[in-house]
Amino acid sequence: MKLTVAPESSAALTADGTIRCLLDMRYPLPSRQSSAAIAFACQFAEKLARAVPAHLGPPPVPSPAIATDGAATSADGVTSYTADAQLHAVLLDRNRIRICIDLFLHDCKPEVRRQADESLGRPIHAIVIHESGDGYRIRRSPALDTRVAQRYAAIRELDRGPRPYFTDNLNPPFYVDGIRFEGSLDELEAGLGVPGEDGGQWEVKELCGHKTADDGVLEVLVKWKSGKETWELYEDVAQSETEALAEYERLHGRVTGDTV
Repeated sequence: MKLTVAPESSAALTADGTIRCLLDMRYPLPSRQSSAAIAFACQFAEKLARAVPAHLGPPPVPSPAIATDGAATSADGVTSYTADAQLHAVLLDRNRIRICIDLFLHDCKPEVRRQADESLGRPIHAIVIHESGDGYRIRRSPALDTRVAQRYAAIRELDRGPRPYFTDNLNPPFYVDGIRFEGSLDELEAGLGVPGEDGGQWEVKELCGHKTADDGVLEVLVKWKSGKETWELYEDVAQSETEALAEYERLHGRVTGDTV
């Protein structure tokens, strides 16, 4: 990766041990699946982590933010910086991809890493493509600070799973209990609590109640052996769970709309 780093960004990285970067570019892949977009973002983050240290030169002495507790302030034996990247978010906005990355020097203190990792609002250093299209440049971009923090907060309201967070404004992802869902339709139905043929998890334990839904359809509350409870159509239960329904009606009377 051909890369240049603006002096302000270099100074922030060597002083604090970390900077938050945002790449905004035209989406280059034919597939919009999260697996493809995230893989592309991971590859870029890894290349960035390898390219940035080459522009920092040898560290003169460890700064307070990146020095290990009790470490000497001598640079003896230290020839260059090394870095790693934490991929935070991947956003597909129509024909563009936005990738949010926290870049850390390897000697960054754990407490500094933790604070950066938990923070929504941090100074943003934009990764922009050179006008020639050959390589990238990192520069401080204060105008992005508030916008990125607000977008970050909105994503975290939906996606509470492990990072990277992912959104696609043309094909919004599904979430099951705050976790982004990546599997098949059958797996999605199981995650949402819809009965399926899965070797016993959705065997009926008992019927717990019944009601007439807002559209006038009679429903029965089914407790499954997995422990989950779901409202199912009375007609379906009457056909597939005759014994459980008979036991419920023996205890509670015949299930009709009039007895709800």
